[in-house]
Amino acid sequence: MGFDAEAKHYQFMATLYGSTKLFELDRRTLRECYYFRNSDFFRYREDLDGAVAAFCVGESVTMKLCLNTYSPRYSTLKASPFAANFPDGLMDPLAEEASGDAYIADTDVDRRDGAAVIQYLEKKYGLNRAMNMDMNLATATIAVPRGANNSLELAVHHKLLTSRRCAAAAQLGRLRS
Repeated sequence: MGFDAEAKHYQFMATLYGSTKLFELDRRTLRECYYFRNSDFFRYREDLDGAVAAFCVGESVTMKLCLNTYSPRYSTLKASPFAANFPDGLMDPLAEEASGDAYIADTDVDRRDGAAVIQYLEKKYGLNRAMNMDMNLATATIAVPRGANNSLELAVHHKLLTSRRCAAAAQLGRLRS
């Protein structure tokens, strides 16, 4: 709830999983990569089995049960009656990896060394010239005056790449030409 609930929702999940987007320069697919960075789920694997991430927009509520694949109780939570309440909102990185929809950086490589993590992922998945790309959400609020003491607030949301990632995307376009 509150201002930018959706952005906070995705940031919360990215912090839990240490996730980013990964793509190959020669392909046009962008996939989630779990545990690319240091993550709360890895750090607190003995205590944190999962987390519910939710946000509201008007009368609509979006909820996801994020499973901690590093928890020793991962399978128990996944098969629990509680998890059954999230048939369309279960975030399970192992299931996403098995279906080819995500990558998992399950390595001892220092997460502060992004190049080493990418090198591991290239070897594990047979990727060629992989890069990570963080998708950011920028928000602007504009006050439009309507009178002396009354104003109307408009919220404008745009999904933008960081300027550093824009350069990588532009380079990708030149390489494909």
